[in-house]
Amino acid sequence: MEPEGETPGETVIGDFDAADELLFAAESGGLPGLGPIRVQRSGQIGPLVELVRARRRYPAAFASVALEAPFVATIEAALDRDTVTGTEKNAQAGVFPLQRLGADGERSDLWQLWASRADQAALAAGFPARIAAEIVGALGELQDNVFRHSETARTGLVAFAALPGTFEVVVSDNGIGVLASLRSRMRTMPAPRTPAWR
Repeated sequence: MEPEGETPGETVIGDFDAADELLFAAESGGLPGLGPIRVQRSGQIGPLVELVRARRRYPAAFASVALEAPFVATIEAALDRDTVTGTEKNAQAGVFPLQRLGADGERSDLWQLWASRADQAALAAGFPARIAAEIVGALGELQDNVFRHSETARTGLVAFAALPGTFEVVVSDNGIGVLASLRSRMRTMPAPRTPAWR
C-alpha cells in the first residue's frame, strides 16, 4: 500500500539508464503496461531532454509517466514557446532553442550572451578558463552542425548545466540523424577520380 498523500507507482531517477529503458518500453509498446512511473531529477539534463522529446513522439505510451524533475518545464518552454533561459548573471543552467537564430544558424547577440553565461557557469564549476572556452566553442560547433545536417534545425535546442566539477552540454533536434546525414552527403559527393599516373 502506498503511503498516504503519495502518488502510486514506481519512482525512477532520470538518468540515461532510466531514459533508455523508458524509450525502449515506449518503442516496443510495453510502457503503458508498466503502470504509473515518476521520473525525478538525477543531476543530468541530457536524459530529461530525451524523455521530453520521447513523450512528444509517443504521447499515448508516456501518458502514465510523470516527469517531475524541475528542469523539464524549462525544456518544454524552450520547445513550445522558444523561451531562452540561462542568460541571467550566475546562471547554472540554460536552454537556447535554435528557432531563435537566423535561417542558417547565424548567431545573434542573444546567442553570444547565452554562450558567455555558459562559459561563466563552466568557470564557476571549477573548469580552467581555456577548457571552459573550448567547451563553449565546441557547443557552438555542435549548434552549427544541427543547421548543416539535421534538415530540421528549427526543432533544435542547446542546453548547459553546471555543478561543482561537472559541466554538461546537450544538443538535440528532431532531424534525420547522423547516419541519414552521412548517407545523404555520400550521395552528393563527386565520384573519386582515377589518378593520372595509373
